[in-house]
Amino acid sequence: NYLNLKFPKLLTYYLALSIINFGAVIYEIGEWVGDKYFDANNIIGLFDTTEDMIFNVIGALFIISMDFVVYKINQRK
Repeated sequence: NYLNLKFPKLLTYYLALSIINFGAVIYEIGEWVGDKYFDANNIIGLFDTTEDMIFNVIGALFIISMDFVVYKINQRK
């Protein structure tokens, strides 16, 4: 702990999920700007943004659940 801050685990997970989703929104806006103004062809279908956001959440929840498992294992020791 660099700053010696102690956050509840649930708050840490909420912040992680929020930051990941915020980053995903910024990325999707970048894809839209690229398509709109630079003909980048980043958006390949009607549900491209929706699928990207769903997979971002699934990935974040997977990492958070793995952290929770490791946290619980370390609590038992």
